[in-house]
Amino acid sequence: MGAIFAFTVTSCDNSFNKDIDTVSDVYTIAEDEISALKSEETTDEEVSTARFAAHFPGLIGPRMIIPRHFFGPYFPNCAEVTVEGETFPKTITIVYGEDCISRRGNTKTGTMIITISDTITNPGASYTLEYVDMVIGGKNVEKSANISNEGMNDAGNWVMSSESVTSITRNDTLVITRAFSQSKEWLEGFDTPYFSDDIFMKTGGGTISVNGVVKFEREIIEHLLIDRACRFILSGVIEITRNDESMFIDFGEGECDNIAMVTKDGESEEIELISGRFRREFKRHDHNMNLQLTLPRKLF
Repeated sequence: MGAIFAFTVTSCDNSFNKDIDTVSDVYTIAEDEISALKSEETTDEEVSTARFAAHFPGLIGPRMIIPRHFFGPYFPNCAEVTVEGETFPKTITIVYGEDCISRRGNTKTGTMIITISDTITNPGASYTLEYVDMVIGGKNVEKSANISNEGMNDAGNWVMSSESVTSITRNDTLVITRAFSQSKEWLEGFDTPYFSDDIFMKTGGGTISVNGVVKFEREIIEHLLIDRACRFILSGVIEITRNDESMFIDFGEGECDNIAMVTKDGESEEIELISGRFRREFKRHDHNMNLQLTLPRKLF
């Protein structure tokens, strides 16, 4: 079995942990990236649909609960969507009930607030997104984002840009914060309220910080292709770096499968996209990057 190639969070002390036997003893930045992507996508597809509630025909009065059928068959039954404002700007609120489960299997509670400036298909339209008391998959998640319609590019595809800060707290001791600038080029589904027909390419990057101490650079070096008819990212490559070390997460060549490949120092290991864990037990050796923080064991 080859060595695994990930930056690691360990729980022992501030010394470098040279030989860790199983996945349960450490949590790697690769596993965190996969978990964060799943969490982001499971809410983003619902936001992409819910923002069309601002265009619901026949909206009368200052506040309206939008009928469930407006969002299509895959929108969670346990989420209530309301719209406030008879003219733009409008506020859309998504409230998740107890133990609300998305189609991707994430359990969610809390509230997402979308404030939209104009009809989203108008160039220059924008909206903000804020999480309030959100818990996703048992983890507290805070997020604020600004998303703007940049119009059509030379290929005739709509482009949406975003600036976001997301913090995920685990076990009350580990806070991982992502500050990203990203862009989506929509190939299909931009102008419909159903996320099931969405196809787009995502680019961009930013920083990942751990407890405000350790910082990684994260960049999409080959655009991520997402077709929401599939549960998994179809293709693309993410590079994560710290100091002079780099790691790559490769999502393949377009197959709708549960596997990505993590490569560091010329060696590779498969990681599952559903569980966010490496497929086989392995040894992590000296060349792994250790975050060198005193953190609890079995973070995930």
